[in-house]
Amino acid sequence: MCVHMRAVVRSWSGLKYSETHPMPRAPKKGSDEVLVRVHAAAINPVDYKAPRLILGPVAGLDVAGVIEKIPEDSTATLSVGDRVYGTARGSLANFVLANAGSLAKIPDGISFQQAAAFPTAYITALQGIRDKGKGNLEAKLKKNTENGKKVRVLVIGASGGCGIAAVQLLRALSTGAGVEIVGICSGKNAAFVKEQGADLVLDYTDPDFGNEEKDRYLNAPEEEKLDLVFDTATNSGKGEDYKNWSLKRMKKDGQYVSTNGSLGMWLRMFANQQKSNQHLFLTDMNTADLDFLSQLATKENSPVKPIISNSLPFTSAAVDEGFKLLKSRRTVGKIVFDVNYDNMNTSAQNENEAKPSSDKK
Repeated sequence: MCVHMRAVVRSWSGLKYSETHPMPRAPKKGSDEVLVRVHAAAINPVDYKAPRLILGPVAGLDVAGVIEKIPEDSTATLSVGDRVYGTARGSLANFVLANAGSLAKIPDGISFQQAAAFPTAYITALQGIRDKGKGNLEAKLKKNTENGKKVRVLVIGASGGCGIAAVQLLRALSTGAGVEIVGICSGKNAAFVKEQGADLVLDYTDPDFGNEEKDRYLNAPEEEKLDLVFDTATNSGKGEDYKNWSLKRMKKDGQYVSTNGSLGMWLRMFANQQKSNQHLFLTDMNTADLDFLSQLATKENSPVKPIISNSLPFTSAAVDEGFKLLKSRRTVGKIVFDVNYDNMNTSAQNENEAKPSSDKK
């Protein structure tokens, strides 16, 4: 095995692409650690926001690849050669050391790139909807199905990676039930979000969006307000805060679930002092939920399918391009890199060929 590998490394000046980063150490004997040969990796905002001291020297979490090595006396239930996906700190590299408890086998018919687009976005959405909001919804779904009324769920940031996942999962988990899925995104992405399963889309760029007199939910009767708000946009980079906006439009027993929030919300979460109708949470990546996601995704005519906005080679220029797109917050779906070590020489050659000649004429 090679001594060095390609990797995206965190430095004090930002993310740097390297072709000489040291290989990971071997998995520890008697542990559930496994060494994964990375075939594809998707990126998330945390990859450029989190400092080196928290998530380690190599960027990346979402991973899809093949088990390369398992230690002696391993507690893992996986085998060498298994196709797996999940999360591992440092996935933007040719090889990554992962905990088997954060991985699952990739179902037949799902490519490495598709699998890499699943973990963080879809498991976050699944746990937010099911564990924080769905319990409240289940009783309402049963009651409202009997009386013909709709349960209303709003997804804020519906065209982003986690927002798309939430819309698709709500549609999959609520099959046959009286659910109205509402998404908030820009008007240019409205048709796309409806294709993912939304019944209604609110365009935040519309001048009337901030008009309280024309607000669909603010002044609505109690029974027409929102049962659940799943917020993927608050505190995403430009000072956004939809919490109070959401609370004013929810039913009295509605639930607000957010993937991010203010410092105060984070402090209350860690102190276990959140209000009963407000939920900020951290994603718990685990094999059981990944397997459940696999089952949903492989059902016939399933609405659960990863949307890849950009599939890029694993080169210095492409890494720069990918993170530039991610920071723009204007991509629809996930950005995925083809990391496959076997493509290293081809990718490097293609990048060199793409560079303009420096010869002066």
